[in-house]
Amino acid sequence: MTRRAQAESLWSRPKTEVLLTRSAFVSGAQAELADYFDYYNHQRRHATLGYECPRTFEHQTLLPTAQLCLT
Repeated sequence: MTRRAQAESLWSRPKTEVLLTRSAFVSGAQAELADYFDYYNHQRRHATLGYECPRTFEHQTLLPTAQLCLT
């Protein structure tokens, strides 16, 4: 099983068992997961990005390169 398949399998459980169920707990769980994903994708430092957060890495590395390609 590949890492992507493992990740998909892992996240299929919260999606089906928690997030798709309607209750007061679910709305709290959805908010917590949204906060975590926001932190993980925008603030958490990633080793593969030279210990930069994705937002900083994108602005410093990817956007200048993309702008050069457009000219």
